[in-house]
Amino acid sequence: MKKLMLAFSIILVMALLIVGCSNSETTTTATTATSTTSTATSTTTTTTTPSGETPQYGGTLRIMDTRAPGRSLGWFAESGAQFLAPCYPAIETLLRVTFQNEVVPFLAESYEVADDLSSITFVLHQGVKFHDGSDFNAEVAKWNLDQQIAAQVSNASTWDSVDIIDEYTIRLNLNSWKNSIFNNLACTASATMVSKKAFDEVGAEGLRWEPVGTGAYKFESFQRDVSVKFTKFDDYWQEGKPYLDAIEYSFSSDPMTEIAAIQNNEADTLGDNVGQTMVTLLESEQGSYLMVNPSGIADLMPDSANANSPWSNLKVRQALDYAIDRDAIVAVRGFGYSEPVFQFAYPGTPAYITDLEKRSYDPEKAKALLTEAGYPDGFDTTMWVDSSSADKDSFTAIQNFMMDVGIRAEFNWIDNATAGNLRSSGWENGLLCGILGLDANLNNSIGRYFIKATPYCPCIIKTDAFDAQWAESLNTKAYDAERVQAMVQYLYDNALACCLWTVNHANFCQSYVHGGGWMSMQTWPGWTPENAWMSAK
Repeated sequence: MKKLMLAFSIILVMALLIVGCSNSETTTTATTATSTTSTATSTTTTTTTPSGETPQYGGTLRIMDTRAPGRSLGWFAESGAQFLAPCYPAIETLLRVTFQNEVVPFLAESYEVADDLSSITFVLHQGVKFHDGSDFNAEVAKWNLDQQIAAQVSNASTWDSVDIIDEYTIRLNLNSWKNSIFNNLACTASATMVSKKAFDEVGAEGLRWEPVGTGAYKFESFQRDVSVKFTKFDDYWQEGKPYLDAIEYSFSSDPMTEIAAIQNNEADTLGDNVGQTMVTLLESEQGSYLMVNPSGIADLMPDSANANSPWSNLKVRQALDYAIDRDAIVAVRGFGYSEPVFQFAYPGTPAYITDLEKRSYDPEKAKALLTEAGYPDGFDTTMWVDSSSADKDSFTAIQNFMMDVGIRAEFNWIDNATAGNLRSSGWENGLLCGILGLDANLNNSIGRYFIKATPYCPCIIKTDAFDAQWAESLNTKAYDAERVQAMVQYLYDNALACCLWTVNHANFCQSYVHGGGWMSMQTWPGWTPENAWMSAK
């Protein structure tokens, strides 16, 4: 009981530190419409054009973000992760995929999958120009996809070759079929269309920081870790767009700088994880709103495959679920936007099981399961917590909830490199803790962590039967939500990952900012700059 009171004391102290800051919905104005997708619990927030208004032309949209591009703005035929949001004004792809995993033709006006799943044929929009005046056509589209194949980019691993059918039609030939190919073709990091003419003149290094694409805005200037600026592209292919004269990015990870920029009218929108900075801005800026979607799930990964670890026992892993009061933590650290989760899927997405029988907070049930598993007095273990993504206060509270049921965990606050090494090499008698980002096509995310062939998480139980189930799901022509839900159920039934709550990314927007489409794409950096506009301030 003393340990239980300790856990609640920590939660209470955390609550007192931010009292009055979690109810941000009261500052959301009529310019915001909350979109509940497939479940009533979705926190997805979108903005709509105010009734009776049409988009207005003019103005410079000033975006501040906590992340800056680290590797490239305009050349992606190479491996390596990076922050992509500042690329979107200039760079476009053949397809787009929404947060709900809906495939939307874009630079390709249509596509058709062969009956035998051996190829995809794309019919391209005609009249599309690159910023240097050169034409977007089948020759250039083939060249772009060929660069990805030659660079052996992981997203292009199933691409074999590209044929030109006519001036505006190409066929992408495949060496195997995976329904995640649509997500890969919509990914800015693997299927961008850049100017071949520009590449022939300046090469990959020239394009790296001076992108030449088909986007609504053309590149103007770049200062590393400071700013990226774009101006309106007058020959943009979508009639009547874009609406803005310019888009300017600035970068800062200092909360006080971010708040001052908004309050001093030096920025119009801010991209960051939902937290105290966002809440402070919502409280101080009348009419402001957030566009929010999950960017990850907080989780605990037990070493279930290690026979000598207590976590190899299913009842111990189930006890962990019952031991943690997700609601109490989310109430304090979720700022009104996070929500508890018990499964490896985002609420409101097709893979989410709405009627899952949850192992909700029940410390007595947790203790009973530990006793049945042979640990009536609990056991000692270790938590490795990734400091690059996790909230330390939340995971400290988890440590105390675990302690209350007898699971005595040493808390190790580690950097991202150490977490990555553990994820690749494995860990013993403990929990690897942090944030997992989930793809719109959940087959990708499941394959990343729970399949035998993956280089990640070798100390999680993996089976041939589950591998076969995953392969069948990935190989269907279209994304099959029921098959994916069956895998999500398996992961839950076997307690292979203790999912905790959604971690949300958001764009804070002033009331006069409209149409940006932040949080609507398959991954949170995606947005729709061609649709953005501003009304009178």
